[in-house]
Amino acid sequence: GEMTPPEERSLLGDRGGRQHILTKEQNNRSFAYLTVTKLLAVVCLVGTAYLTYSTIRKSTGESERRDQTGAGTADTDSNRVSGEILTLLRRGEYLVTDNKEEESIRNNYGYLKPIPHFTPFNRAQMHQLHRNIKDLSDDPLKVCLHRLSKIPRTVNNTAYSFFLERGVLKERNDTSHVVLPPVHQVYPRFFFPKEALHNNNSNLDEMGERNNSRINLDLAWFREAIGVSEHHSQWHLTFAYSENIRTTRQGEKFVYMHEQLLARYDAELLALGYDRVKEWGPGSGLRDQLEDQYDPRLEGFTARPVNMVLQDANTIRIIKVSDVEVASARLFESARDLKVCLRDGDSIPLNSNLIGLMVEAHDHGPYIEYYGNIHNDGHYLVASVMDPTSELGLPLGPMAIPSTAAKDPIFYKWHKYIDNIFEWYRVRLAPLRREELMFPGIVIEDINTHITDKRGIETSETVNQMYTFFERKLYVTFYDPEDDSLDESQYHYTYRGIPRHIKPLHLYKSEINHTPFIYNVTISNNKAKDALVVLRVFLAPKRENLEESRKLMIELDKFVTRVPPGLSHVTRHSDNSTIVEHRDLYIDDLSKGYTCRHGNCSCGWPLNMLLPRGQEQNMEFDLFILATDWEKDRIRPELDTQSTYCGSTAVEDPDSQMFGFPFHKRMEFKTMSELVNGIGNSFVKTVRIKYLPDYRPDSILLHELHKRHGKLF
Repeated sequence: GEMTPPEERSLLGDRGGRQHILTKEQNNRSFAYLTVTKLLAVVCLVGTAYLTYSTIRKSTGESERRDQTGAGTADTDSNRVSGEILTLLRRGEYLVTDNKEEESIRNNYGYLKPIPHFTPFNRAQMHQLHRNIKDLSDDPLKVCLHRLSKIPRTVNNTAYSFFLERGVLKERNDTSHVVLPPVHQVYPRFFFPKEALHNNNSNLDEMGERNNSRINLDLAWFREAIGVSEHHSQWHLTFAYSENIRTTRQGEKFVYMHEQLLARYDAELLALGYDRVKEWGPGSGLRDQLEDQYDPRLEGFTARPVNMVLQDANTIRIIKVSDVEVASARLFESARDLKVCLRDGDSIPLNSNLIGLMVEAHDHGPYIEYYGNIHNDGHYLVASVMDPTSELGLPLGPMAIPSTAAKDPIFYKWHKYIDNIFEWYRVRLAPLRREELMFPGIVIEDINTHITDKRGIETSETVNQMYTFFERKLYVTFYDPEDDSLDESQYHYTYRGIPRHIKPLHLYKSEINHTPFIYNVTISNNKAKDALVVLRVFLAPKRENLEESRKLMIELDKFVTRVPPGLSHVTRHSDNSTIVEHRDLYIDDLSKGYTCRHGNCSCGWPLNMLLPRGQEQNMEFDLFILATDWEKDRIRPELDTQSTYCGSTAVEDPDSQMFGFPFHKRMEFKTMSELVNGIGNSFVKTVRIKYLPDYRPDSILLHELHKRHGKLF
């Protein structure tokens, strides 16, 4: 697709087409930045393989097959890249090739020792990790990258290597804006079954769970989706709790991201005829036998059979089940009283950001010694349930790290309990008043959806009917079996037996997707001048009770547009959503110089899962839209392209409203009809989502879809 010229791009956040987020850096890019971009492919792959440049070029299969959303434009000024860097890329050798230089680095800087049994849910280990990140960030760039290349990536240290590498590259000023390849491509153990990696089995659909409850098997497609795990992993990496804090609303982001993940999981449960996910935690089965079993089938993670019982853990530190119960009681007390106790005996008012920091146990949360570490301790107790004292030497379970936690059914029950702490706080807040929702002079007259092709051209006259289906997706990843032979206790600083040329693995997996669609919004501006409007779009399984609907709301998009006086028609393509991850950059793309212009390009919900799956006989949803005044809501002029889930890269987020507004708390209205009838700048429309189990996007054109399935609508 063509890029929109920079001078034509609006500061309102519209990307001027699907490729606005990724853009060509012009000739003012510094030589140092070019060097970092070219080196990044090597750094992200080091330990898994030292790939040759030709091997990297052969990995384009995935890039060529992907949807071109956000593909951007490459930097073609390769003449400015030093011959040394190109040589390193071609050879795939260590970043320092001179023996004397390597010896000098080793003598003056040394190599970092990995953290055994690392989990980002352990505060002490995270503090040590961030000290290592700070140490590496202070090094000269070449030294930093070389020291990273000497960290062994054994099975049990893969999580440490991942957080260290990505943390350093985001922390350094000279690498912080470089786009990184997706985690699944360079850390395949987090995502792909070990039999697929060891046997080069290309069909992942043949490796699904077989022994589990009916409900867990029915939802396995959601939990095992690569995009869900990458989304959860990238969010926790971007907003890792530590001594440093990057945003003023990190606690609120923590709450909202997990809340939206639960809302999407609930929508899939309801579509299959199940109840919403049930909580599990203190007072809700914490000390009972775990009815959910789970085998991740991943290298370096332990399966959990049915009927296991949590025990006090004594591995990296002592974590008692009673610690979680005490922390829970104190957090619910704080939510009930709307205040936070401080170390000096005083108290301060509770707010949405503080309660998020307290539950996550962020270093910037108040009085962590009193309120405890409930979220992280819960994760670790489940992860260590098979070997709580390390007597058997078993690896932790998938709940140990964000990249794998969302695969486990217990994750959703645990986070439902965590979310109920926040809900206990929300119900004590004053309801949203009508005046807080009104935008005088602005009326939403209508909203409809239409199916489009990839160019955004409508292909169907059917209104408010959307379709989902499974399609076979290709994943290209790089796996080095020699890593498995390394002994973690030896802490090798060089790699032995690693083949110089490693071929990429091509793995296929069925993933949910939907037909692209557009929103057509009709707006009346009764003012005498243009209005700067932010449109907030939500979707929920159809319910008349507003309080029930509020807890099911899935945010689909949030964007700003300028509305002139009179009647206007606003069109928005679903692919432009500020919810989703727009960049789909792979290793080959990095060698071409792709970069990220706005927001957290690698953080967001997967585009293919923007819509819930729905039902074969159609499932009805409420499509809700609210227009508010961006002149009042904004903190900064521009609404970042992925600000909703992942927030802005700036300290302050551009939108002053709460995440999830207006569904972040109760309202004065009792029903959805009462809400839209009382608020002229809102509208609700019933839309239907039909799941097509036999639909094949490679053989059925969009315009044929109605011919083949029309009688079922």
